[in-house]
Amino acid sequence: MRNLIIYTAFVFAAVLSFTSCENEIIFNGDEKASMMVINGFVSPDSVVKVHISRSKFFLKDDSSFDNITTAKVKLWVNEVLYGDMNHTGEGVYTSDYIPKPGDVIKVVASSNAFENVYGATVIPDATKIISLDTVAKNVETYYSTEGSYGDVVIIDTIGIMRILKFDVTANFHDSA
Repeated sequence: MRNLIIYTAFVFAAVLSFTSCENEIIFNGDEKASMMVINGFVSPDSVVKVHISRSKFFLKDDSSFDNITTAKVKLWVNEVLYGDMNHTGEGVYTSDYIPKPGDVIKVVASSNAFENVYGATVIPDATKIISLDTVAKNVETYYSTEGSYGDVVIIDTIGIMRILKFDVTANFHDSA
């Protein structure tokens, strides 16, 4: 009887391990209308530049951008309107303003086909560099023998391959 219980438990465990369940979830939602999207990287070493495109449905198998070339894009600096940004091609809009640390940069885009959108950021202070150290190492030197005069051999250096190593120590604090 004991063997029958062990055998039944083994068969039951084997059956459970070989079964699986599948639950198909059908998406019944509606595809939402496209929205205007602003992408940009604002840095204190270049002009403000953003890319404006339209969003895509998350189930759509397409990785290309649908550029918006007719948007009205305005640049605000520290809550003051700086001016309009110019379309330079392929959905890219630029301004001639170069941000400074501490500036609050806001880009507002509007279009007849979409709701207005905006993006804003604060330009952080520069990272303070405490020290900078460089080390040069000659890796390989190429020689050419010109000749010899008695016991003296004349060697001219043709080229040197050098590796330059930088060690930077910086002090920064992320206030976020």
